[in-house]
This record gives sequence, structure tokens and C-alpha cells, in this order.
Amino acid sequence: KRKLKLFSFHWIKDCFFGFLLIVICLSYTIWQDRVNVNTYDGVYNSIGVSSWALPPFERWIMPDHALYNPMMGFIVKIFYHFQSDLKIYQILSLVNSFFGAMSLIVLFYGCRKMKMSNFMSFCVSFSQLALAAFLVNLSNADDIIPGYFFLSFSI
Repeated sequence: KRKLKLFSFHWIKDCFFGFLLIVICLSYTIWQDRVNVNTYDGVYNSIGVSSWALPPFERWIMPDHALYNPMMGFIVKIFYHFQSDLKIYQILSLVNSFFGAMSLIVLFYGCRKMKMSNFMSFCVSFSQLALAAFLVNLSNADDIIPGYFFLSFSI
């Protein structure tokens, strides 16, 4: 019979890899510091999110953002509770970076569940990170990366 190990080095290594991805994605967004050069959809989204995050709470929902605005409004409220000198589109870009890193972690664990080696799972995750479309959407305040995370998490 195979014994169940409660403490394994693999969990520490995997958690370190996840933390490394989060740090890389957030530092890339902070280093780039141009969150809406490629698209102004993030500025447009920040108007809808601000109606959920900041007083007076005149909440309005666009039909295509029925889940996005309340969820991001809640997250922006949490950011404003701790750090209030950032603009809403900057907060949205940081949240997108976090969701992008989480989607890469989900991709890594999905590859591990398909019995790939650690090295191959690592290569698949970093090749996804190196794609230009992923990096562009990771660093701006557009609304595609949280959707990508929930899609990859559901698969």
C-alpha cells in the first residue's frame, strides 16, 4: 500500500512557483506603468466599476458587464480600504495581473494533472506568459483576463 504523506516537498515547490508567477505578473504591470496605451476600454470599465466602488453608490450595470462591475467594484473597495492614492483603472490593471497569474497557475496544475513532468508544466505556463496577446491584456485594465481565469478554472 502507498502511504499518504502529509508534508511533501512538491507542495512547497508548487506554492513557490505560484508565488513566483504572481510576483512576475504584478511586477511586470508595475514596471510597465502604462495600463491603457493599447486600449481605452479599461477607462470605460472604470466608470462602471466606480459606480459600485465609490460613494455615492449609484449602481448601474451594462448588460455585457453584469458580473464584472459588481465583482471588480468589491475588489476596488478592498484596495481603497488599504491604499487610496491609485486610480481605478490602475487598480483594475493590478487585479488583472493577479487574475492572469492565477490562470497561469491553473494551467500549470492542469498540465500536472495530465501527468506532465514539472519541467514541461513549467514550460507550458511560461510559454503562455510569453505570448504577446497575454502580456498586453495582462498589463491593461481591460476585462478579458478575469474571464480567461474563470474559463481556465472551469475547464
